[in-house]
Amino acid sequence: MTSLQRRPIADIGIRIPDGITLPIAPELVTVVTDNAELARATGLALIEAAVARNPAMKLVAILTVLKLIAFARSDQNPAVLAQHGATIECAAGCAACCHQMVEATIPEAILVAMQIGGEEDPRRAAIQAEAQAHLRDGQRSPARPCALLSDNRCSVYEVRPLVCRSVLSPSAGKCREALASAQRGEASPAQSDIYEAPLLLSRGDQAGLRGICKDLGLQHDVVRLAETVAAILGDPSTVDRWLAGEAVFTATTDSRVPEPA
Repeated sequence: MTSLQRRPIADIGIRIPDGITLPIAPELVTVVTDNAELARATGLALIEAAVARNPAMKLVAILTVLKLIAFARSDQNPAVLAQHGATIECAAGCAACCHQMVEATIPEAILVAMQIGGEEDPRRAAIQAEAQAHLRDGQRSPARPCALLSDNRCSVYEVRPLVCRSVLSPSAGKCREALASAQRGEASPAQSDIYEAPLLLSRGDQAGLRGICKDLGLQHDVVRLAETVAAILGDPSTVDRWLAGEAVFTATTDSRVPEPA
């Protein structure tokens, strides 16, 4: 069997997270790029094989690749950090990082939307309210927790987006202090300690998934999670139109511009 060829990621670009220390170590850039290119090639091959057998399985195949390749690779980060002696204080019930705008790929937003129940599900109204607030205010208040939190725990934890999986901190206390500082509206809010490598690796995973969508002829922008989930809940046909190749979701302002690694 011939080896799988990597698919370049330069046409997508790896988005640099806010707060990353520049310049980035060349060794880390290489690892992030390699992961993104291999994920793009592997995922595309799996999806194309599934669709060739049954075209109706396109969405299922995309979401399966998201979980088996992107999520699985991202979930290795804590173990890798631990092997290098890093301390991680993130734990269930610690949700200081869950008070910010979440950006995701379109398949991630679809997967989250699939977890929301009918009109009786309180998360449905909460997500719609959050999306409306952002459209009205143009930004997200740091005082407002994520609409998907329940008792300070992520209610969609198993399918939480890549950017959420990448936030790993050595100090839960500093995270809480940073949140309180932002909620008080301080001009120079306190900063939390976040490991940078997982942040960048998650953007590589994100780029690989976006590359797969592009190769399939699908809209491959980065989108705001709450706004996109609200759009899907309001009109489920948007997913079918996206699968048909329409650009139906609102992109974040910078997601169409590739960023150099």
